[in-house]
Amino acid sequence: MVDSELDVVLPYVDSSDPEWEDLFLRTRNKSFQTETAKNLFLKLFSNRYASYGMFRYWWRGYEKFGPPGSVHLLLQSESQIPKWLDRGNPRIKIHFHSEFMPEDALPSYNSSCIELCFLRKYAQSLTPFFLMMNDDFYFNAPCAFEDFVDGDRPLTWAEVRSSRFLPSCLFRSIVCNNFDLVSKVAGKRCPHYTHNHLAVCYKRDAIVPALDAFWPTIEKTLTRFRDASNYNHWILRYWQDFTGISKSSDRFPHKGYIEMPDATDAKVAAMKELKVVCFNDTNGKFSPAVRSYLETHFPERSSFELE
Repeated sequence: MVDSELDVVLPYVDSSDPEWEDLFLRTRNKSFQTETAKNLFLKLFSNRYASYGMFRYWWRGYEKFGPPGSVHLLLQSESQIPKWLDRGNPRIKIHFHSEFMPEDALPSYNSSCIELCFLRKYAQSLTPFFLMMNDDFYFNAPCAFEDFVDGDRPLTWAEVRSSRFLPSCLFRSIVCNNFDLVSKVAGKRCPHYTHNHLAVCYKRDAIVPALDAFWPTIEKTLTRFRDASNYNHWILRYWQDFTGISKSSDRFPHKGYIEMPDATDAKVAAMKELKVVCFNDTNGKFSPAVRSYLETHFPERSSFELE
């Protein structure tokens, strides 16, 4: 391992996997008389669990533009490993949820809890600085270690809000939980920040003791499905910002983020020079403009693909 390596932690789910689908429906205690009724129910969750067949392009972007390091891929089960993925590649480390989550939180469909439980068990085995990413975040132009770390400080982009978030939806409730627990552990009130929704860089030796302090509260809120009582890994992001561990940078502003319904050909093409981008699939539909962009931007098969 060299100092310039950055591991990536990447949760992934493919809802088209029949085994995953069957377990998901059984866990939710759902059965249907017709295939149509079942598909309509599953469609309600398509924005949360669908992969749209685009996961290859994440790996192509990573190999072409990503920093050195390994990818820690978080999966529910063997059936979730894409058939085309070369699991023997030494840069791929596969972790199943059962390795690091408590039994009463399994099977888990809650990325907030999955990511925190993984970090609780395995953060010490990651590189000194590492990235948390989603499968809709792409390395889009050449990225170096220095794009994420300055000296001994992870880079961040954050603005202090003039007003505090309100728990107006499920995600905002989790955000508010994060801020409240940071304030409690720090012994002083943490301001609410606005962040970009892109890769987050963490300093391992800073977040491990922070997670130790948070865990007695977090472990009581681990649920199979996302819940208003949950926390997510952004609590560690807020901790880094609030305690001065991170360094503010405008290297990854909001322009690297776009919602699928807004993703026109022109808007997507304008993002070509940005180092990291997020094509957020919040509406359960994959934009034709994004699909075309990824196919054109990453046409060559990566060494992570068997076929």
